[in-house]
Amino acid sequence: MRTSQGAPAGKVHGVLVTYRRPDGLAEMLARVAEPGSGLSSLVIVDNAPSRASEAVVAHATPVVPIAYVAMAENVGPAGGIAAGMARVLEQADDQDWMLVLDDDNPPHEPDGILQVHAFASALVARGMAVGAVGIAGARLNRWTGTLRTPADHELHGAIDVDYVAGGQLLMASVRAVRRCGVHDARLFFGFDDLDFCLRLKAGGFSVFVDGEQLSRARARKRSSRGPGRGSKTSVWRRYYAARNLIVVMRRFGRPGSALVVTAVQVLSRPLADLVRRRSPMLRYSGAGVRGAVDAWRGRLGRVVEPVGP
Repeated sequence: MRTSQGAPAGKVHGVLVTYRRPDGLAEMLARVAEPGSGLSSLVIVDNAPSRASEAVVAHATPVVPIAYVAMAENVGPAGGIAAGMARVLEQADDQDWMLVLDDDNPPHEPDGILQVHAFASALVARGMAVGAVGIAGARLNRWTGTLRTPADHELHGAIDVDYVAGGQLLMASVRAVRRCGVHDARLFFGFDDLDFCLRLKAGGFSVFVDGEQLSRARARKRSSRGPGRGSKTSVWRRYYAARNLIVVMRRFGRPGSALVVTAVQVLSRPLADLVRRRSPMLRYSGAGVRGAVDAWRGRLGRVVEPVGP
């Protein structure tokens, strides 16, 4: 519901996970902890505490309360988000929201957080059981494990999806998170956002993206003439992608769908590596096979050490 002044209802509590990016952390703080950003508080979860990152937080001049949580070890994005969400749950009301932020991906629009908050509040005012909203997301084919983003002709109003993609201002209902749980820290990296949103939907909540904001985001991407960010393919990413997608499909897919995804990771992807002459092909393929095996064994957590930044 909305207040008598028409402002979006509930407060927005940010969760920002950082890992060896003090410069990115400083930029994020300048963008999201400034007057009018839309945040009421911010929890910073540092997966690699350092003097540089601590100095960034200590010298920041935010207008919102900041809690700095230094993790004893790298628990990955999934573990960091889970820890931050748990901290928010200690202070937030059911009508509040929690916003997941990346240390290297500030909002593209100055009032992006305000827009997402207003979008979520408008849906609640219409009587919808909103679990989470964001800018961009996709729908999951529960037979094949493939993800499909909304088509251009759908980009208006509220678009029902299965999850909000990482770095796309995932704003989750505190009420829904209290009922369905925070991110699964055991996934460590990759598809934890998909698992989280599917759990919200299994709990009776809906997940939406804002068609207007998604349309503008696609227009920016198409008009950009700058250099791309490059491929994010790596051996350790391949491992976690294979393992976690199979885990998600075992939890939420159709009968036999996890076996289909396993076949893709063990057979189809190595063939694609061979065709593309991706180097080191054997290491990529081996990582996918290892991830598939661990998914069925139930071996979760941080198994393969991430490299960089």
